[in-house]
Amino acid sequence: MKSSEGREDPTHTAGAPLADPGIIKHYHAHIYYDPVSSRDRAARLRERVAAAFPEATLGRWHDALVGPHPQSMYQIAFPRTLLDSFLPWLMLN
Repeated sequence: MKSSEGREDPTHTAGAPLADPGIIKHYHAHIYYDPVSSRDRAARLRERVAAAFPEATLGRWHDALVGPHPQSMYQIAFPRTLLDSFLPWLMLN
């Protein structure tokens, strides 16, 4: 399959149907912070998310490294219906 620029699209497998993004029901974001210098700021963001987006699920604090994450973090899970409003809000705040 060719892209709009006329190049071969390496992400498309010939004959395979493209996946429907509608199958995605939830998303999540990781909020990274430094336990010493920015945990307070991460806590304020967390409080604002809870107030503005009650449908979001706030994960546990992970001050110690967990899994593949390169620094301390917590996760915010949110339904697909919040993607259009929550993601831009998060990027700006």
